[in-house]
Amino acid sequence: PKNKLRPKIPFVFRCRLAQSLDMPTVAEIKTAARKLPVRDRADLLVDFAMDEAVQKEQLVRLRAAVAEGIADHAAGRYIELVTDADFKAFAADIKSEGRARLKSRK
Repeated sequence: PKNKLRPKIPFVFRCRLAQSLDMPTVAEIKTAARKLPVRDRADLLVDFAMDEAVQKEQLVRLRAAVAEGIADHAAGRYIELVTDADFKAFAADIKSEGRARLKSRK
């Protein structure tokens, strides 16, 4: 009969048992995910992007970044790039700071 084919352990119990096992850390999951082919990583990205909890967390982080930007602006921590020369000087500063950081790591 069909009943003999069903497991004797209830499904709910098996789920609880699985949850009590050691779960990998986030770092271990990230490391494993990086080893996947690009197509699989892209699928994971789409899955997470569609997750409502992830979307809420992203919105919280975005709002915090915007609030930080508004506070920086109000405190005068910004620059205005009006001319091409302004932009080139700004870019040159970024490049020199980055090169200095890279050089200090060696």
